[in-house]
Amino acid sequence: YGVRATNGVILIETKTGRKNSQLKVSVDSYLGFQTTSKKIDLINDAYDYASYINEASINGGGTNRFIPIESTRLVFNTNDFLNPILTNTDWQDEVFEVAPINNINVNFNGGTEKLIYSFGASFLNQDGIVGLDKSGYKRTTARLNVHYDLLKNLNLSVTGIYTNSTKNNLPEGGIGSVLYSALNIDPFTTVRSTDPNGNGYGETLVSAREVVNPIAQIENTYDKTRVDKISATFGLDYTLMEGLNFNTKYQFKHAAVLTDILRPVFNYGSGKQGTLEDDPFVIKDDGNELTDNVDFYDDYTWDTFLTYSNTFNENHNLTALLGVSIFESKGLFTSFQELATYISHNNVAKIAREKGHKALAKMSRIIAGDEMRHHQAYSKFVKEIFAIDPSEMMIAFQQMMQHKIIMPAMHLRESFGAKGGLFGDFSAVAQRVGVYTGFDYVDILKKLNTIWEIDKITNLTPEAEKARDYLMQLPDRMY
Repeated sequence: YGVRATNGVILIETKTGRKNSQLKVSVDSYLGFQTTSKKIDLINDAYDYASYINEASINGGGTNRFIPIESTRLVFNTNDFLNPILTNTDWQDEVFEVAPINNINVNFNGGTEKLIYSFGASFLNQDGIVGLDKSGYKRTTARLNVHYDLLKNLNLSVTGIYTNSTKNNLPEGGIGSVLYSALNIDPFTTVRSTDPNGNGYGETLVSAREVVNPIAQIENTYDKTRVDKISATFGLDYTLMEGLNFNTKYQFKHAAVLTDILRPVFNYGSGKQGTLEDDPFVIKDDGNELTDNVDFYDDYTWDTFLTYSNTFNENHNLTALLGVSIFESKGLFTSFQELATYISHNNVAKIAREKGHKALAKMSRIIAGDEMRHHQAYSKFVKEIFAIDPSEMMIAFQQMMQHKIIMPAMHLRESFGAKGGLFGDFSAVAQRVGVYTGFDYVDILKKLNTIWEIDKITNLTPEAEKARDYLMQLPDRMY
């Protein structure tokens, strides 16, 4: 909107009433169901699957994992020659669900001689096709649109929209996700187990640590994101004289993003992540983990325009526009912390591998991979912001680096010790062993300067030019 729309405008109009109209109430609703349209074709025959696993094991220097009998096409475990394996679980059928979706929308609108009003509310409830409510989405929306003629030539407009949404999340999109396990787990594993000494779920025969019973994973995941967002505008439109119009509009947006994640103590089976102390083959955790986080984002825009329009000699049209737009955004995606976490965990993985700590090395590599993906995503976000508003983004980047990026490790403390009392020792050890050093900090800054090509950005304000000079010189000053 405003000066930022000089390259093109998309106009979104909300529902409004009409002057001199009675109150009109409208209600619409729908109910539907969603499911996956296609599944991945996998080996669905026990004999073929067992033969494939045996071949892969032998090619990798191992031995036969199963005993498949070609004549009967039955499969036996190597330690049980009497009872064939009859379980043939289709894990895609187990994880995919028929998920309901419903929506209701109510709208009130009308008007008088001077007033036009519209108010609406809606509610959407959508379960996920994997996990149903465990990946469900709920959204409540309220909206307001009012226009009032203060004078014949002076109009006040007020709009507002409030959105509250809740999203439950499951691991998705990569190694360790629910669908990854569903595609890689063996069909010989049952969904549930009646073993009184077990965890209540079938334990997979697949040794890969990241492959677990996907139903157990769904039912033991507690990850919720809630977003509260409000956006409002206040505007005045004043006709000074025929053809000359003054318009001013103030818009603000506020959003709070709350994240709640609980990772409970759970044993997914031997060789998997867990905490049961009586199982020496379980990779130990430190216990239950709870994450509560909130982020706030605010921005405002104030646009003021003076427009003159006239027609001369019937065929000549003149339109002149004079205006100013002021806007500010708070809340910043950055890629610095993700790169720092990637470097530190990658270095821990190297050191652990050299010292023979295979489990620690593997865990650190997984975390490093996740952080690299986060860095790549956030880098793209910031690059887009540089394209939209290069000056403000440059100033924000400079202010962030001027205050330094300090990791939460500064809150480390020994029992009953002062907060931060342990950070000095922690930092010294991390630098001495090569986990994360001051040189890494400088290299990250140089990398971000290069990725975002800040030296090539044009049309900067004088303040933004100074900010760029600071950022370009900072790495050399830090060495």
